[in-house]
Amino acid sequence: MFSLLLAILGFGFLVFIHELGHFFVAKLFGVKVECFSIGMGPKVFGFKKGDTVYQIGAIPMGGFCQFKQDALKDDLPEILTEKKFRLLASILNNKISDEKLAKFYKKLPPQTIESAKFLELTKDKENRPDAECLFDCYEQSGNVCVRKKDLSDKDIFVLLEYLESVGIHEFEYHLDDKGFTNEKERKDFINLVYKAMNLRKLRDSDSFFGVHPFKRLLVAFAGPFMNYLFAIILFSLVFVGARKEVIIPNKILLSDDVGREEASISPAKKAGLLSGDKIISVNNHVIDSFSDLTEEMMLAGTRSKLKVVVDRNGEKLEFQVLPEWDKNTMRPLLGVYFYQEPLIDRAEESKLAKFLDLQNGDKITAIGGKRDLISTVFVERYLMNLWETKTAGTLTVLRNDTEFDIDINVNNFEQKDIFLPYYFEIREMKGKNWFAALGESFKESNKLIKMTALSTYALIAKPKGDISEQVGGPIKIGYLMKNIADAGFSNSFIEGMRNFFLVLANISLALAFFNLLPLPALDGGYIVMSVVEMVMRKPVRMRYVYILNFATLVLLMGLGLLVAVMDIFYIMGQ
Repeated sequence: MFSLLLAILGFGFLVFIHELGHFFVAKLFGVKVECFSIGMGPKVFGFKKGDTVYQIGAIPMGGFCQFKQDALKDDLPEILTEKKFRLLASILNNKISDEKLAKFYKKLPPQTIESAKFLELTKDKENRPDAECLFDCYEQSGNVCVRKKDLSDKDIFVLLEYLESVGIHEFEYHLDDKGFTNEKERKDFINLVYKAMNLRKLRDSDSFFGVHPFKRLLVAFAGPFMNYLFAIILFSLVFVGARKEVIIPNKILLSDDVGREEASISPAKKAGLLSGDKIISVNNHVIDSFSDLTEEMMLAGTRSKLKVVVDRNGEKLEFQVLPEWDKNTMRPLLGVYFYQEPLIDRAEESKLAKFLDLQNGDKITAIGGKRDLISTVFVERYLMNLWETKTAGTLTVLRNDTEFDIDINVNNFEQKDIFLPYYFEIREMKGKNWFAALGESFKESNKLIKMTALSTYALIAKPKGDISEQVGGPIKIGYLMKNIADAGFSNSFIEGMRNFFLVLANISLALAFFNLLPLPALDGGYIVMSVVEMVMRKPVRMRYVYILNFATLVLLMGLGLLVAVMDIFYIMGQ
């Protein structure tokens, strides 16, 4: 339960960090943040401070920063100040009459009047009866008087007449769709304004689309960048402390010798590698474990041959290997497994090991009488084959320099119990100082970003197998976070938190990467839009942006629902 709660809080905190980046940079550039929300959906709790509403949404997934005018549907501003209306009128002077422009933008009294000014305007109400209209049309709100929303045309006319008579000329002009005779007239007017001027001059300077596009780019970039920085901090916390790492050996077992399903020869065998070789480098990158080999294969791709150096019985040999693409794992493969001798460890953790009376330190030297290339992979396949075919077999075990055979029958076992626990080398990793840890974290984060980019490219452009195994949403992520944290907490609290930080750092980097994809409605889409505006020196048409954003959000919501269903089936199948 603790790990599940930790996973939910961790994912929520990543969203919080992301939105906090947008928030701070927006405030820095004077963009008004109307709402800062952690979670989606209706507000559960919230408060307003300054211009911003801070809230927690009912759905504990995602979050958002709502900027002023960040959801514009059209190129025409809804409201213009007196100054901006006059600017528009002067630019369109030879193209449209003032009377027609006044039909499109309805003149209204100011939204707010300072309380002191309001008292000054109404002090002579005995001699000016129309001043009474101010009391009927405005209401006190803090230090200002706010115009009521449900004013009649008569009230508006009287107000305008009175305010103009006392020298007030700072009015508002609201876009009035009723002023257009048809949709074509409206579109023609929009095109006319767009061609005549830079529409950013008509937008509010504290709105998202009113600031310079470079500032908007930085606001959009700040969210993913915060996730990137947060991942570096999390990795640093892990690298600073001493830790233990399980080492999967870089000694290899060719898939051809295991008896893989494919009829083709593996890339490793084609190049001349043999089972029992120890891979020590790939393209001059040192390989200390099978995990290093897996990472290097993902980073190397399949475009060219790899220079693979192996240790074969103390002799270094070099081979050129052309990997093949595996559509199930979605990565290039050499066609090798790790070669680990089947030495029993933690026998008490396995139902099967207890049934066979295996002890810690026992070594399996033969399966079904076969002694060649005996490894954990062969043993696991042998046991699973016995279970699937409902047949009996034998294991030859070496204990204290004495070999003996064990008859084995697994018919009464469940599939999940058909495993034996093996010994793997555990390497003690000393803690680094903060500077070294930050440097290592920076390299690790960049490597994972590159791997994510290559995996995304593969998901789009490469042949795919069972895609449900390759993708996952918040449900699957939370499930995996919980399991990995549980595995660590079973050893110690520090180990559990270390595992949790590692997973959280990986997810934070994935969140940064996918938000930077150049898709509408994502941060990357706004970055691209800002770059286009800077090149064109003219705002992008908001109507097209709105349509693309809406279509992308519908698509993402559909994909999110599909992924959620796939996540649920994945968890049910575990």
